[in-house]
Amino acid sequence: MGPLKRFAKILKTALYKAFLFGSVGFVVGFFGPMLIAMLVGSDANLGPLWGIFILGPGGVICGFFVGAFGGDKRIRKK
Repeated sequence: MGPLKRFAKILKTALYKAFLFGSVGFVVGFFGPMLIAMLVGSDANLGPLWGIFILGPGGVICGFFVGAFGGDKRIRKK
C-alpha cells in the first residue's frame, strides 16, 4: 500500500472518531447540565456552555488522536 493511500485511510478513521467523540461530548455536555438542573431544581443557566466550549472541542481533539493511533495500528496489522 502506498504512503498516500495509507495516510488517507488513517485520516478517514481519525476524522470519523473525531466527529463521533465530539458529537457525544457536545450532547452530554449540553443536555446533561440542563437535565441535572431540572431534576435538582436549580436555575443555573450556564450549564450548556460546558458542551459548547469544553466537552465538544475536547471530544473532537481526543477522538482525532484516538482515531489516528487506532487507524495506524489497524493499517500496520494488515
